[in-house]
Amino acid sequence: MLNTCRRTLDPVVRRELVSDLPVALRALRVEVLRETLAAGLPVDPDVVTIVLSAHVDRSFDPMRFESADVESLLWFGISEFCEGHDVEVPSSAAKVLHAVLATAVRLDVLAPGSDGVAELFAPLRELGAA
Repeated sequence: MLNTCRRTLDPVVRRELVSDLPVALRALRVEVLRETLAAGLPVDPDVVTIVLSAHVDRSFDPMRFESADVESLLWFGISEFCEGHDVEVPSSAAKVLHAVLATAVRLDVLAPGSDGVAELFAPLRELGAA
């Protein structure tokens, strides 16, 4: 079942956000959507876009993820991004962030300097999303 935002992204805004993602994150976005659909647990494409866009807004290297980034996104990064784009914070944001990280780890596309798997997923485990 798809978890959607109360107010979904406007189609024009969605296109802009996706096109503003670095190429590697656009590819990761597509892979997250494919993998979750294939597993029978599809996620809302808008939520994937929100999570990735919120990360880009807070990161110097969008392919580098550290546990502090994950924690920051969970506690205020995603909510600030949603507030700035007039959408409700999706209830599935933590689950989608988990899917993004799991896919990035599986594809081995995280930039050097990223935290190890245990550290990356620790904030999600604390919230019960991992």
